[in-house]
Amino acid sequence: MDPEVLAFLIPAGVAVVIGLTAGLGWARPAALSAESAAARYLADHPELPREALEVELADDRRAALLWAGPGEPPGAVFALGDRAVTRRLSPASLRGVALAPGELVLYLRDFSRPVLRVALSDPAALARWRRRLTERP
Repeated sequence: MDPEVLAFLIPAGVAVVIGLTAGLGWARPAALSAESAAARYLADHPELPREALEVELADDRRAALLWAGPGEPPGAVFALGDRAVTRRLSPASLRGVALAPGELVLYLRDFSRPVLRVALSDPAALARWRRRLTERP
């Protein structure tokens, strides 16, 4: 086959596949619920007590903050494509925590997710989670 034809057909074929995937709704990002975030976090950390787990779901349902009580570091569950990923947010895993309008910004020591933005419109929730994430045991 002629190289010029191939140079056109390959990118065109990739564009068609991407367009169909997006257009037909096959590429929907994960939307979390408090229950699904807790279940995902406990699947990765089965040693934590289920009944004591506090879950704060982000307003956009793309992330959740979790806490199992005193003596345990907070955790996070966040959407990555159509899956959910968990992270323990120990002081060693955090580079910093900042407040932005309506969101908590976590700077992680994680090359796969260096910044995690958690949309929280409740000022009390923002303050509570910032305090939990910046307190040293």
